[in-house]
Amino acid sequence: MSARNDEKEKQWCTTGRFCNRSAFLPTIRMALVASLLMKAQTGEAAAGSGVPFSVPAVKHICDASQDFKLTTAHARQQLAQKGATISGLSKLLKAIEIWSPNNTAQRRTAALGRQFILEIQATALQKYKQLAEEATHASGSAGLAAGRIDETIAVLADLTTATTYTGSDVACLASNAANGGSGSKDGGQRRQDVSGKGKELNGCFTTIIRTEAPPTTAPKPKAKLVGKPNGDSFLLASAAAGNCPLTSVAASKVVDTTNGPADLKLADGLITLTSTGGGSNHAQSKISPGSDASAENMATYHEAFGAAETYQTTATALQQLLSSYLQSFEANQNSEELKRSLIAVGAAAEMTTPIPKTFESTYKEFAAARDNWTLIAEGEDLEAKYNEALRVHLKAQNAMEDRLKKLEAGPKVIPKPMEEICADIKEKAPCNENPNCKYNDEKKEEPKCELSDNGKKEAEKAKENQEKKDECKNKQQKDCTGNCKWEGAECKDSSFLVHKKFTLSAAAFAALLF
Repeated sequence: MSARNDEKEKQWCTTGRFCNRSAFLPTIRMALVASLLMKAQTGEAAAGSGVPFSVPAVKHICDASQDFKLTTAHARQQLAQKGATISGLSKLLKAIEIWSPNNTAQRRTAALGRQFILEIQATALQKYKQLAEEATHASGSAGLAAGRIDETIAVLADLTTATTYTGSDVACLASNAANGGSGSKDGGQRRQDVSGKGKELNGCFTTIIRTEAPPTTAPKPKAKLVGKPNGDSFLLASAAAGNCPLTSVAASKVVDTTNGPADLKLADGLITLTSTGGGSNHAQSKISPGSDASAENMATYHEAFGAAETYQTTATALQQLLSSYLQSFEANQNSEELKRSLIAVGAAAEMTTPIPKTFESTYKEFAAARDNWTLIAEGEDLEAKYNEALRVHLKAQNAMEDRLKKLEAGPKVIPKPMEEICADIKEKAPCNENPNCKYNDEKKEEPKCELSDNGKKEAEKAKENQEKKDECKNKQQKDCTGNCKWEGAECKDSSFLVHKKFTLSAAAFAALLF
């Protein structure tokens, strides 16, 4: 990895999780899928219970939420870098304007430099506008996703297994071997302390959603909007005190379909409580007239999410969006060295270093890249791609030439006459399989495998080729003409050389392939 890539990696690594960019998108995809339903099957639930949540699964959601939040900071950093480039161009242009060249060459340099910088500045401003749009879209979508995940976390934090709401230090999470617990209460479930000191999820939960003012009057915290009334709070609790409705599905379940929908959805569908029928606690799950304001709040939140439909909210769309944003980030980095040169020259304008010498030496670097600036600005590092292609080509070419040399320097094989090739075949079947041979059943003595009509024609061609070789053999270089060609230190038949070169090339190419 080059020094420039190392530096780029350091800039990106704002957290330990974020340093492995290749794993970033799969992490987001997995986290979104996990956060939509959060049903991590631990296999610890007792008979009659539903699928419990697990602490590691919630921790995964928290990590993804933090990763999403970093997108905004990253976008701000990229915009700042692009802005610094534009500022450097302006300084350089100003330095040229105040420079008083004293000869024709310097005046020509100044004129070309001014035109060149204006072109680069126009491209930089265009890229800045594009990056601003992409960064706004990416950070906005990522912010929405982070908010939805935070809402899921808040719901999980507020769900209690107690009959009264006592705070956010307990959540409706499974206590089992996978989480370091034993699981001995409430149908195989036990309350988990998820935010206390030293706990695995300490510092993970957000409090923003629970403390900000909802849009309507008489608001209730969203995590307690639907469920069993309990004073000023609405708990998701079944008839049996302490049972967690997300992990316990029995006769005393929290929802049913007697007079309501099949499923109860929380956090705009991020969590779904599936009903299994019955009606033993329908009164507990029904929203009473006294909680109409809470019902309005739920509808308002849903409409708010619907109004943001211009942002991507699915895992696939977010993955594509962030992938596009990361590609844009890579493209911006490719011309980093050229941008640094621009800024360096701009800075030199404010120093005591003579402007003419500094600018003229730097301009030579710019001039070489001028024609390709647009492509470079868009991430097409032509020189690097060309060098890599050239390297691969030369490697293959050298391998081909080495193979040719080995074949040419190999042991000389003196081919047998076709008559002898056929005569060496004693069996009828293999004799007839050779197109140049045929088996003579009427012949009494060996060899019965003789030249076929096609074989006789090929033998005649071989004889003619040999005569051509003999014709060229021992000729001096000045007499090596016509069907002959001088190669190395001897005169050879030219038609044979062409055929030989093709044969050897084909053999060498096949060797490279296999």
